[in-house]
Amino acid sequence: MENRLKNVGCEPIGPSIRYFWQRVAGDDVAKIQPIYQCISRQRSLRLAWLVVMTWGVVYFLCGGAKVMAAGNTLRRPIRLNFWTISRDRGVEAIVHQFEADHPGVKIVASLYDGGTNGSQRLATAIMGGEPPNIVYQDRFTIGQWAVLGAFYRLNDLIKESMMRQKRGGPEGINSADYYPFCWREASYQGGVYGIPTGTEVRVLFYNSDELRQAGLVNLQGRVMPPQTWGQLQRDALKLSRRNAAGDLTQLGFAPNYGNSWLYIYAFLDGGRFMNRACTRCTMDSPPVVKALAYMAHLYQLQGGINEVNAFVNAGSGAQFDPFLSGKLAMKIDGNWVLNEVVRYRRHLRFGVAPPPPLRGHKSATWSGGFALVIPQTASHKKLAFEFIRFFVSRRGAEIYNRVNSRYYAARGRTYLPGFTAEPGINREMYRRYVQNNPNIPPRVATAMHMCYKLLKISHNRPVTPVGEYMWNQMLQAQSSVFRAGLSARVALTRATKRVQRRLNRILHPLPAARLPEGLVMVLLGAAALVLILAGFWREWRKNRLAAWRRSQTAMGWMFAGPATQGFLFFQLDRWWHRCCIVFAGTICCMLRVGWGWKIISGCCSAIRCSGIHWPIRRICSLAYRWVWRWVWGWRCC
Repeated sequence: MENRLKNVGCEPIGPSIRYFWQRVAGDDVAKIQPIYQCISRQRSLRLAWLVVMTWGVVYFLCGGAKVMAAGNTLRRPIRLNFWTISRDRGVEAIVHQFEADHPGVKIVASLYDGGTNGSQRLATAIMGGEPPNIVYQDRFTIGQWAVLGAFYRLNDLIKESMMRQKRGGPEGINSADYYPFCWREASYQGGVYGIPTGTEVRVLFYNSDELRQAGLVNLQGRVMPPQTWGQLQRDALKLSRRNAAGDLTQLGFAPNYGNSWLYIYAFLDGGRFMNRACTRCTMDSPPVVKALAYMAHLYQLQGGINEVNAFVNAGSGAQFDPFLSGKLAMKIDGNWVLNEVVRYRRHLRFGVAPPPPLRGHKSATWSGGFALVIPQTASHKKLAFEFIRFFVSRRGAEIYNRVNSRYYAARGRTYLPGFTAEPGINREMYRRYVQNNPNIPPRVATAMHMCYKLLKISHNRPVTPVGEYMWNQMLQAQSSVFRAGLSARVALTRATKRVQRRLNRILHPLPAARLPEGLVMVLLGAAALVLILAGFWREWRKNRLAAWRRSQTAMGWMFAGPATQGFLFFQLDRWWHRCCIVFAGTICCMLRVGWGWKIISGCCSAIRCSGIHWPIRRICSLAYRWVWRWVWGWRCC
């Protein structure tokens, strides 16, 4: 049968299977018949041709898929990630309009806390190499990010936008169009790292009915808000009321309720938190100390900060604001309170006035706000700047306010526009949405105009790389004075020292200690070589390594060699680290062999017998303490 199959072009495979079953089945192998598998030459050619054609089709399809993928990659829209603090209808409208003007561009907006709470998230994204393209960042934190090199310098892009505007292009970005304090807060050491978007201003809100009832009117019968710190203190005590049990039923004024902080009281006294060059912290200067002491004194006159805070924080939410409910007669807060008045208490009889200064000084206020920045490692920087330019332009402001006003009107609410960083846009938006709007109460329109005028004399927080740290130290000083009863001078002096210490390390970093790396490398290499040769010579002389042990050691080194080399020369970034690892490994090998302990103990015995162990130990102890204090002080500050 086998011959017959060979004649037709088949190959038997039965004998091999038969041998297998002979070893498995033993005597029963006779019962098993040989198995044959044959494929004719013609079928073999057909099968080969089918395999070739299949692989050809697969290769063609894969190649076509790659070409199509490449084409899709070229046609794929450019994605810009935009981290914003709000995604209201106005922001979405600006994004959609920019996408319509720039086909092939997709803006992905996501919520982000642009203040101090979002620092860790932004730093992680920048260090990870995948930052957003545009970030909505609090302006007073831009200085510290600029020092770290995290934000892109926009000076060249700003000049390019102005050149395009002169050639008849779209509206560019000109520093003269912005409030000076807004532009300063987004700049650092001559570099512009952010384009200001919006701003606000802090004013004194007062309840007209409560002041009239307390007799705080002039000869013509008009309500007179306090004009100085002395008048503010007297009016606050006159407007505060208590019941028979001694509990507060109405509060005249809370120094730190709202959004005033120590900044505004220091500015009202002519104080500054930094010198003009922003190289020295002056938080402990006499005007700032006097301002903090004045705030603490106001709290003490009204029962202490705990009682005052318990009264004003009885309800949560803007609708439960004690000023809107008539339980708080006066407060210093931002212009955003006007939106709350329009929404919750339209018929509230109130007024606004400049914050009262110390006698002999002019009134002052301060403003904050946000800016749009571009991270240093972000891609598509020019396109991102084009989006920023459109966002802060006059056209962008018109789109933002028009869409939001229609959205509010559709829900039966009155829209009140916020302030931008450009006075020209503010004038136009005020005329369009406030002055000629019959839905705006006259008191709100008058207060809005007062806020707009106060923007001209507003201050900004110091532009410094320790702005956020100084803010935290200011809050800590306030808390220690209001709650712990600490002296204002002592608290601010401690805060000033901490801020100045950190500022000095940023402005004047200590030069890094550089060792003679070449000499160290040669010495460590020579020491390692001597130790290795001495160890092998000693072991070889005593014949402690048998033939099998030598072979095992050689195989172990051969096995661990690639991994060790890869770790030393690819994971470690400097040869200094690699040399230390080699030296440490040599010492470990010596200790593993056993005679390394003898060498170390012998050296220690020689030092002890010679009588020089005490000064050596003393020097080592002092060096250890010095290094520990230096590291600990650096970490604390």
